[in-house]
Amino acid sequence: MGPRKHSRSSSSSSSSGSSRSPSRRRRSPSPQRRTGDRPSSRRSESRPRDRRRRNSRSNSPKRPRTRDRSSDRGRNHRGERRRDDDNDRRRRSPRSPVVVKATGASPNDGKRDNKENDTPSQDQPTKSKTVNILTQDTRSGRTGGVYIPPFKLAQMKTEIEDKTSQEYQRTTWDALRKSINGHINKVNVSNIANILPELFQENLVRGRGLLVRSIMKAQLASPGFTHIYAALVAVINTKLPENGELLVKRVVHRFRRSFKRGDKVVAIALVRFIAHLVNQQVVHELLALQVLWLLIKNPTDDSVEVAVNFTKECGAMMSEVCPEGMRGIFERFRGILHEGEIDKRVQYTIEGLFAIRKGGFADYPSVHEALDLVDSNDQITHELGLEDDVDVEDKLDVFRFDLEFAKNEKMWGEIKKELLGEDSDDEDGGDGDDESGGGSDDSDGEDEQPSTNAKSVVIHDFSEQDLVNLRRTIYLTIMSSVSHEECAHKLLRLNIRPGQEPEICAMLIDCCAQERTYLRYYGLLGQRFCLVQREYQAAFDDSFANQYATIHRLETNKLRNVAKFFAHLLFSDALPWTVFEYIRLNEQETTSSSRIFIKILVQELSEHLGVQKLKLRFLDEFMATTFAGLFPKDNPRNTRFAINFFTHLWFADTPFKQQKLKAWQPILTPNWVIGTFFVVGLIFIPIGIILRLESDNVVEYSIQYDGDGKLDSSTQDPVVSIRSVGGTPGACALGDGDGNTFDLNRHGCLLSFKLDKDMKAPTFVYYQLDNFYQNHRRYVASRSDEQLRGNQPSTRSDCDPMQMSPDNTVKYADLNDNVGTNGTWNLNPCGLIANSLFNDIFWINSVTTPTGVRYTQTDTYPGTSLEVVNLMSQSGIAWKSDIASKFDNIKDTDRRADEMYLWQNPNYRNIIPKGPGLPRVLNKTAWTSDTTANFGVKSEHFIVWMRTAGLPNFRKLYGRIDTDLPAGSTLEFLVSSNFVVSAFEGKKSLVLSTTSWFGGRNPFLGVAYITVGSLCMVLSILFFAKHKLSPRKLGDTRYLVWKNNQ
Repeated sequence: MGPRKHSRSSSSSSSSGSSRSPSRRRRSPSPQRRTGDRPSSRRSESRPRDRRRRNSRSNSPKRPRTRDRSSDRGRNHRGERRRDDDNDRRRRSPRSPVVVKATGASPNDGKRDNKENDTPSQDQPTKSKTVNILTQDTRSGRTGGVYIPPFKLAQMKTEIEDKTSQEYQRTTWDALRKSINGHINKVNVSNIANILPELFQENLVRGRGLLVRSIMKAQLASPGFTHIYAALVAVINTKLPENGELLVKRVVHRFRRSFKRGDKVVAIALVRFIAHLVNQQVVHELLALQVLWLLIKNPTDDSVEVAVNFTKECGAMMSEVCPEGMRGIFERFRGILHEGEIDKRVQYTIEGLFAIRKGGFADYPSVHEALDLVDSNDQITHELGLEDDVDVEDKLDVFRFDLEFAKNEKMWGEIKKELLGEDSDDEDGGDGDDESGGGSDDSDGEDEQPSTNAKSVVIHDFSEQDLVNLRRTIYLTIMSSVSHEECAHKLLRLNIRPGQEPEICAMLIDCCAQERTYLRYYGLLGQRFCLVQREYQAAFDDSFANQYATIHRLETNKLRNVAKFFAHLLFSDALPWTVFEYIRLNEQETTSSSRIFIKILVQELSEHLGVQKLKLRFLDEFMATTFAGLFPKDNPRNTRFAINFFTHLWFADTPFKQQKLKAWQPILTPNWVIGTFFVVGLIFIPIGIILRLESDNVVEYSIQYDGDGKLDSSTQDPVVSIRSVGGTPGACALGDGDGNTFDLNRHGCLLSFKLDKDMKAPTFVYYQLDNFYQNHRRYVASRSDEQLRGNQPSTRSDCDPMQMSPDNTVKYADLNDNVGTNGTWNLNPCGLIANSLFNDIFWINSVTTPTGVRYTQTDTYPGTSLEVVNLMSQSGIAWKSDIASKFDNIKDTDRRADEMYLWQNPNYRNIIPKGPGLPRVLNKTAWTSDTTANFGVKSEHFIVWMRTAGLPNFRKLYGRIDTDLPAGSTLEFLVSSNFVVSAFEGKKSLVLSTTSWFGGRNPFLGVAYITVGSLCMVLSILFFAKHKLSPRKLGDTRYLVWKNNQ
């Protein structure tokens, strides 16, 4: 809050250093009200309000809770509504500048809960320490969810020595926010004159953002109370016009946004607010004309309906101050009606509007008599256009550290004294004796004022003794009556004064909730009252809203009784179905209790009306707005939630869902337990033996050729051996910078397997990687499935952090190219998985038969028509479903020059063909046949790699040998080592293995079965011995615990 100049005459106080807007002006008197011969005049000097009002609209209905129930779901509902003890409220001084018309009613007796999510601070000063809201710093008011009683919080507030510290300012900010919300939430027609002085006690300069946000939030939650909030804003605007201007800006900004988004519910509420602000002269009528023209310029069903509602609310005022503009608006309405392009229902609303206009808007007065609090000459009107750029000043809604906090608080104290007319009794005590006699006369006159007013004081009894007696009588009558007809007759004979109908409704609902089961007696009684007097329908409507808002406080049994009670009123048509407007079925605004309430309510309706009749009720087009919250269409997520809710509702009452299926529940007798363990052991042990034998029949050989523990050329092993191609020791072991060379002389080696057992076809060739975490979350997600299917994706964000190649990456056009193009390329496919492809190459270099005959790569192997190098087939190693549907190459027409494909990547061009039918290059390319190798992303080596492993140590299939290899044969593989594993301390191995009927070699499975079976056998023997040595009678009560305690 910055320095502020305050003047009683101009009301031009500014906050945060902002000056008064040039668009704000006072309304000048208009001669139209003074004489009737000038219809084009603007306003009269003292414009009389239109007094034609319905008596029913003067009494404000009970307003539902305005705060958002979604913010209240996860909290403790320990606090109950506190009784308003404003009986001794400070009476305003006769000299108070806040001039309101007293309504003569007492303050509101109920106080709504005031709970709101704390808004965290956004801007922190550089000199203060950052406040951690998760700490248990109770002085700052943030305790991480720990409840602190108000008196304790006030005590801690007084213990803060530095009144300018950030903790103290935050505490006062939270108190200011809660106090403003409390005043706004409890304001109504009867107590607005008493709420205003209390509201001006708060620092509305510092908290003007909080004030505006609280008013807008309350208005959106309760559009029926818009005229009350507009009257409140009108009074505040006369004293603090900056607050009124900020509210007008935010309302206009929010309306424009809701109109663009097509949010009909919010738009209707906001145009209603604008209409009442126009009625209160807070905003210029030009804004109303702009809003109307925007809505009916390009008419739709929704926009015309909103325009009709808006015209009803402000039509009386607009007809007085701008008759020509309203004449043009109604001409446009008439044109829309004649065009006939809108729905019939909307056309009827336009015809109804013309009827209301013909009646002079008698049922829609511009300002209620009880809310006409400000004289037209005192009001400040803001001239703001619908298309004007506005600054909503969102920063005012959050806490900001103020370096001049003490000075600004003192300045507000002076402003508050001026607004409320407060004078210190102890100020300038000696000056009164030196003043002239005129001053004494004035003070005498003031002393006589209370005695004059005392004659007209009306004494109100706030002890509520009469109300308590009435409730007791109602309760005894309900509980003592034999039938609902007798009870209704007795209650109607009671002296029920107007306005006390909700007492009967509340007592009837409470008595119904207390019953152990629902009694139809209460439903019939409520039905009788609704049909006898219409006032009880409105009372039960308000009761439905209050019960649904606080349904989480009821136990399950009470909740069921209340739901069945209201269901009875609905299916008997005693209560209008408009009560469904209070229900908004979505995940954010419902709790488990409210969902149970809706479930029981709908089930009862379907039981009494039938599903078909209930469906017709819900599909009624005239009630579509009423059921909009029950069947939401504003958000796909809310729609999906409602569909799942009702699907579960209709299909949940099945034996399977209710867990009522017939089940076998054996009694665990000793004989049954012993027999079960014995049978399990008898079955598991043979299975384990069979699995173990089958696992031992699997022939498997493995050579580790890179990483710690790799096989060395000096190792003397009769089965496996390794030697380098170029004579370099450890040629296949790569350092961090030795990868992707495809040079056999530098990094090539020969791996020999001397088979000591027959290997029946097929023999599978695997490469094994250790300590490579393919299951890492970021690694698994880094891929573009759209790109892998051969399409150009709209975004590559799924491939992060591998969307583009590193700088100066060489891109080759053909396998035979020795020089490529340097640059930075878009990778296709992109992602970490696709660009970390295993690129070691394995060839069968030679096969030596048991007789000693050696066949090299290009020799034909005996018994086949294949060359030795082609004995290992590299086709059919990937899943057929992956090849058919998940991987496809990009079309030639979709290829881009700035992309680098797999066959152009220097790391993979030797293992991925550029196209089908390419000839092989011995000891250089991975493919060994020019007819079966797929190219691009359809390469089966690439597809196998793209299916990520779940463990850090894994094997992946490289090829398959479909020829039997007899014992004594020597199989020699030529390896081109290109994949670096030293960077992550990994290991590389080449594995040969056969399979059995249950898979590869897995000795653990057989051992596990044998172990479990043996344990069961041992337990069965032990239990049998225990049962025979010391048997125990089944159901022996001597073993009960309570027997031993006596």
